[in-house]
Amino acid sequence: MIAHYIKCDVTDSEAVDAAANEIREKLGAPSILINNAGIGSDYPIFELPPQRVKKLVEVNLTSHWYDISLLREHHTD
Repeated sequence: MIAHYIKCDVTDSEAVDAAANEIREKLGAPSILINNAGIGSDYPIFELPPQRVKKLVEVNLTSHWYDISLLREHHTD
């Protein structure tokens, strides 16, 4: 079994694309994806600053969509 990791900013679609390409080059097409990025907040929901809300959505939602969409092209039904 081979384990490999690549550090990247999961909110940056170009960084995620580069990481996915590096994985494909080194290991071939992945057979599993573990989306493990996530952040929380100490603020009560109605006191969250807009920039914090944006960061929460980018890390907890948008980044996972980047991962899935980049790897989807390598899987067939």
